[in-house]
Amino acid sequence: MKSVRTIPAIIAFCCAAQLVHAQFGGGGPLSPTAPPAPTMLTLSEVEPRTPITGPVTITVPGSYYLTTNITVSSGNAIVINVSGVTLDLRGFTISSTSASASGSGIANDGFNDIRILNGSITGTAFYSAGFGGGGFANGIYCSGSPHNVVVTDVNVSGIGGNGIYLSAPGNSTVIDHCTANTIAGNGFTADSVANSVAYVCGGYAIYATTVLNCAGSTTMGGFDAIHAIGTAENCSGIASNGDSGVYAFTAQNCYGQNNANGYGIYVGGSAVNCSGISFNGPGLYAQYIAQNCFGISSNAYGLSANNAQNCYGIAYGNGGNGISADNAQNCFGITSGSGGANGLGANGIAEGCYGICSNATGCGVYAGNTAQNCYGQNYLAGNGVFSFGNVINCNGVSSNGFGVFANNTAHNCTGSSYGQDGIHVLATAENCSGSSVVSNGVYAGGVALNCSGASANNINPGLFAGTAENCYGTNSSVGFGMYVTGSASGCYGVSANGTGLHVGRNAQNCVGTTGGSGGPGLTAFSAYNCTGTSSGTGDGVVVTKIASGCYGSSSTGTGLTADDAIYCEYSSISAVNNVGGVSP
Repeated sequence: MKSVRTIPAIIAFCCAAQLVHAQFGGGGPLSPTAPPAPTMLTLSEVEPRTPITGPVTITVPGSYYLTTNITVSSGNAIVINVSGVTLDLRGFTISSTSASASGSGIANDGFNDIRILNGSITGTAFYSAGFGGGGFANGIYCSGSPHNVVVTDVNVSGIGGNGIYLSAPGNSTVIDHCTANTIAGNGFTADSVANSVAYVCGGYAIYATTVLNCAGSTTMGGFDAIHAIGTAENCSGIASNGDSGVYAFTAQNCYGQNNANGYGIYVGGSAVNCSGISFNGPGLYAQYIAQNCFGISSNAYGLSANNAQNCYGIAYGNGGNGISADNAQNCFGITSGSGGANGLGANGIAEGCYGICSNATGCGVYAGNTAQNCYGQNYLAGNGVFSFGNVINCNGVSSNGFGVFANNTAHNCTGSSYGQDGIHVLATAENCSGSSVVSNGVYAGGVALNCSGASANNINPGLFAGTAENCYGTNSSVGFGMYVTGSASGCYGVSANGTGLHVGRNAQNCVGTTGGSGGPGLTAFSAYNCTGTSSGTGDGVVVTKIASGCYGSSSTGTGLTADDAIYCEYSSISAVNNVGGVSP
């Protein structure tokens, strides 16, 4: 508990405070003597701006703005004759009523650091199978080579010359969020054009180093809709005549169309995720790489690139290849074009590709060097899959051409044809299967290893080879089941009414059967451990020289015929020398 002796001290302090207040009169008044002064700068103090109410020539750097629409009867509306100018159109319109195109809505006589924004410039030009009318010759026009000129949110239309021309690309000039329509010259020309559209243009719709998120269309020949010296990205261009829908060194996510004989898309470097269409010219061309791209043409190749990856190309009418490339990977090509056009044509390697062709001389898939993991089909007399080098893991189908053709080797391939060989290989065929109605199932000019062939022809064998090992050939007519000009080992030949297996030199561990009177089950120069049977009047085994360890049987013919028969088994025999023979 506090001491009661502190109470007198508190009373004394309060009395002293009252005395001081009485002596000096207390504090000052609480009411303000005047309103508070402003502390913020006005807009004109932050950025001094000069109003424009009519045609004018700007000769002093600064910020200018329109307070009303401006109309001129001829010549220029606003001329900028000094660097360092910002011109805000504030949503107003600059227009011309000139009977013939003259002057510019805004003219910059080569000065730098200029910004123009937020408004419209209009003339009276129109398009009807050609340009006519008057108004401005140019919407915004910069003469000389100014630097750092930026135009944003400006619309131009009905212009007898260029829409917005900020100098040739390369001078740090920018057009952004602008529109142009009915422009007799170029729609937009600058170093960079972004987020803008220019339609119905007599020159380039958009001409720049970099073009991003833009669209354009042209009406006249000789001009690209989108022309990017460097990169075009997320762009769409349509050209009615002449050059390209989209032209760029690098193009990504672009669409290009040409309604005449120019390119849908033309890329000097690489194209990624692009689509090109042309009525009479190439759909899409990429000098280096086309990746995930699509091209279609009515009278030329669908898509062409040095290297095509994951691409799709179609050529109709009298067009060329669906896809043309030096190397193609995981691509799909279709053609109905004439003159030897291919569904997919690769001068080097085609890998994982699919090609369809419907002309008489082209191929479903064509590879100058190697075709690997491909499928090719030709509906007429061309080849399914064709390679001047090697064909690996491929499937080819043709109505009247070769199913698969390899100038060198075919490995793990399947081929079928009605009118030609299912598989035709000039050197070596390995692990291949081929079928044909009127020709060879498999033809191997050199070696056939682990192959099977089937034919229904009365002459051609199921399998033909220079040398064969572990192969199977069948013929459902009177032709050879298998025909080998050299030696055969571990082979099996079957013919319904012809020779089952014919071997020009030595046959070892082979089997040949026939069901009719057209030929023996097996015939060879020399045979070792072979079996030949005939269920008709043909002989079982016919050997020119030595038959060793062989078995031959025939229902009504000779079981085995040889000059020398050594330890053979037979139903009947005709031999000059028979050593250790057994007749069951």
